[in-house]
Amino acid sequence: MSRPSNIRPPSPKLKKRIAAVLKPIAALESFIDESEFIPTTGHYRSIVILALLSKSLTVARAVCALVTAGFPEEAFGLTRTLIDVYFIVRYISNKDTEARATRYAEFFMKDHESWVKMIPKFYPSVAIPNNPDHSKYLEIAKKYKNPHEWSGEAQKTRSLAIEPDTFEFDSNGQGITAEFEYEALFKWTSHFVHSTVSALGSHAPERGDVFKIRAGLSSEREGELALLNILGFIPRTFICGFRALRQTQPDKILRRMFVQIKIY
Repeated sequence: MSRPSNIRPPSPKLKKRIAAVLKPIAALESFIDESEFIPTTGHYRSIVILALLSKSLTVARAVCALVTAGFPEEAFGLTRTLIDVYFIVRYISNKDTEARATRYAEFFMKDHESWVKMIPKFYPSVAIPNNPDHSKYLEIAKKYKNPHEWSGEAQKTRSLAIEPDTFEFDSNGQGITAEFEYEALFKWTSHFVHSTVSALGSHAPERGDVFKIRAGLSSEREGELALLNILGFIPRTFICGFRALRQTQPDKILRRMFVQIKIY
C-alpha cells in the first residue's frame, strides 16, 4: 500500500535519531539473549522481570516503527506503555520482590475469573472450557478486590510511582520517587491513549475550512518526544529489573542511552 498523501515521512534528522535509538535497543536484546537466563523454577521473580523487559524492548521497537511510518502522535501515546512497565518493574524490585512478583503474575487468575463471568452473560450458548485448574484459579482470584488492578495499593498506578526508592536517595537522604514521571509524563501520554480533546489538536480544522482526515497534520515534535521517552525509560526499567534479578547491569549500553538524551 502507498503512503496517504497527507502522512509525512520523517525528516532526515528524525530518521537519524530513530536509527540511533534502535542501536541500543538491538544491543539490549542481544545482551539478554546471549546471557541465556533460565528463570527460577517455582518462583515468579525472574520470569516476570524478564518478560517485562522483553515487553519494554518490543514496545520501543513498535514506537520507532510508528515514527518511521509517519505517525508521531500515535508513537508518543504508545510510550505510555513504557512508562507503565517502568512503574511496575520499579515497584516489584523496590522491596518484597518475590511477593510482589507473585501478586503480579497471579493476577492472571483474576482475569480468568472475569472471563468466566463474561461468557454466560454475553455468550450463554457457549460452554465454559473444562480447565483442570479452574477451581484453583478462582480461589487465588479472591485475593484481588479490584478486577482492574493487581497491586492492591490504594492509588493504583500512582502508588507504584510515588513509593520511596529503597536504593536511590536524594540529597536529604530520602528515597526518590517517580512522582514527576507519573504526574507529568504518564498524564501527557495518556491523552493520546484515551483520545481526550488535548490529543485532537492536529486533527481539528481551522474554522471555516473544509474538513480533511488528519486535518492539521501532526508535527514531528511528538515523534521526538516518543524517542526521548524510549531513551529515558528503557534504561531505568533495566536498572530496576536487574536489581530484582540480582544480575550485573548492562552498564555500557545503558550509559550510551543516557548520553543520547543530551542531544535533545
